[in-house]
Amino acid sequence: MDSPANEGLDLRIPHTDATARAEEPRLRAQAVRRAVGRADRRFVARTAQWRPTPVDRLMIGLSRSANRGQIWIVVAALLIALGGPARRGAVRGSLVLGASTLVATKLLKPLFPRTRPPAHAVPGTRRFSETPDTPSFPSAHAALAAAFATGVAIESRRAGYVLAPLAAAVAYSRVHTGAHWPSDVVAGSAVGVTVALVTQRFWSARRSAASVR
Repeated sequence: MDSPANEGLDLRIPHTDATARAEEPRLRAQAVRRAVGRADRRFVARTAQWRPTPVDRLMIGLSRSANRGQIWIVVAALLIALGGPARRGAVRGSLVLGASTLVATKLLKPLFPRTRPPAHAVPGTRRFSETPDTPSFPSAHAALAAAFATGVAIESRRAGYVLAPLAAAVAYSRVHTGAHWPSDVVAGSAVGVTVALVTQRFWSARRSAASVR
């Protein structure tokens, strides 16, 4: 029984801002995810209204050619044949292919098991006959494309400039075909660029006048 001295007093533990402050990072992250999700869905819905064109088949073929980095292996072989900075770029680019694959597929995908866009998100003429069953975030195709192009550019700017549009097209093809959300591709590209740039910490690029080739 409360003593007379406590009569009329509120004995409940007063609410502090500590709990609210602890929840702020989680709530902020949730808000960001919701905003990104809305932007992703709006972008995909808008592009789904585009009329079918031969570009649809081109995007499917380009995306398939990048499975397991196949297109980049072919490009690396061509760069090696050129010699000089292009050859060094091919070696660095090939190295970062493996590293970016590990980061994107073995580290980040299990941490962020995001669902891929539904089959009805894009027209049937733009979809693959089979739907990937791995998590959507981040896009490994985009990671490999960005990693290889950046790795090559570190050694040969000219070769990097030539490869940049191809890498961008491969990355976009994953959205065009409904395999990924746009933010998956942006995140994958960031992973690839970061992995490539990190290699400079233990493997310096050779600077010479020929490096512009």
